[in-house]
Amino acid sequence: MIRLIAALTAFAMCGAAQAQPAPRTTLDIALSAADGFVLRPQASGAPLAIGRDGSSYVLLHQAMPALTPMDPARAARVDLVAVSRDGAEKWRQTLPVQAKRDSAGFAISSLGVIATTSGNLAVVWSAHDEDPPEPPRKARADVATLLRLDAEGRVRKVSPIGPPSVAHGRSDPRAYYELYAYLPTPDNAVLLGGGFGSGPYGWWLGKFSLDGIRLWQAGPGQGFPERVASIGRRPDGGWMALVTEMPRRDTLQWALRRYAADGRLMRRTRLPVPVESEAAVLPDGGALLAHADDDPAKTELVVVDDIGHVRRRVPWPYAQTLRLIAAGDGLAAVVQDSGDSDAPATVVRADTAGAVRWRSTAADVADIVATPEGDVVALLRIGSDGRAMRLVRYSDP
Repeated sequence: MIRLIAALTAFAMCGAAQAQPAPRTTLDIALSAADGFVLRPQASGAPLAIGRDGSSYVLLHQAMPALTPMDPARAARVDLVAVSRDGAEKWRQTLPVQAKRDSAGFAISSLGVIATTSGNLAVVWSAHDEDPPEPPRKARADVATLLRLDAEGRVRKVSPIGPPSVAHGRSDPRAYYELYAYLPTPDNAVLLGGGFGSGPYGWWLGKFSLDGIRLWQAGPGQGFPERVASIGRRPDGGWMALVTEMPRRDTLQWALRRYAADGRLMRRTRLPVPVESEAAVLPDGGALLAHADDDPAKTELVVVDDIGHVRRRVPWPYAQTLRLIAAGDGLAAVVQDSGDSDAPATVVRADTAGAVRWRSTAADVADIVATPEGDVVALLRIGSDGRAMRLVRYSDP
């Protein structure tokens, strides 16, 4: 009987995934590259953030291509664009990014924007330098850079961010930060999470003031491919992180880490979920995607509580999930029905029981974020010429 119920549930969800209502599109505007430039594929990071007033902040990494495809770009720039809630472009600022150029523009591994609680903005990037300074054992002082900007986009401070320690910088002078999580904190600082290294990466997270002062950090780990996949604030003022760790050789696992507001580790729990796909910290617990135990070709949504206990495992009817985030009382994701790398993607909104509330039309989705109201804002690539992107806000039907 249990197997029959599970089969019927899976059948119903797969059918529902193909017949979900479309969301309401409450914003749809184009953001163009500067004259002579084309938009480049986004490095890992957060090219999109939502401010307290509903404004969107978008990072546009652009390059003026070289005449020979493999040569460094003739020029590169990063613009930060502010868009009001009603779709008006409020301002556009070219940022003082200093990094070597490669064929894709700036040679940076991570790039993200954060709308802070004070109304200021922070932009963080990490440079991927294949040629570290001499002597070879000298630690770099500018593995990453933090920009503090005011609400009008004016740069107020440029702060270098060094490696996690002098010893880490000396042992791997080519190392950089590969960042996936960019969060504002209630005390007007930022929390960053991802990994540190030169490939391999050990998991790492750190809190910084807007002046670039390192307030606390955790990691880096020792394994590969470790990373902090998602971070969320807890009601007690602390933080929960979903982290991939390799405590033993060839044994990669999920760990739930709970930190106090001052960075003290309060709990580490190994999760009984294989490391296979995306994960997101929710307002209560977390969600992870993994292959089903009874059929590796199928995917399940695994929901855990704040101490790592599995609450439910339900079918997730998509061949591939490119992004998974918390959205309101549920989830939002970028999914593909096929495992092909060039398969069309769609944005879906679901509850934590896996039921899909709506599904967008197919698009080339660069990033998604959730608004406090539960809407989903998406950054979409247009065509193949790299001249523009679309900023779209989806609301429940």
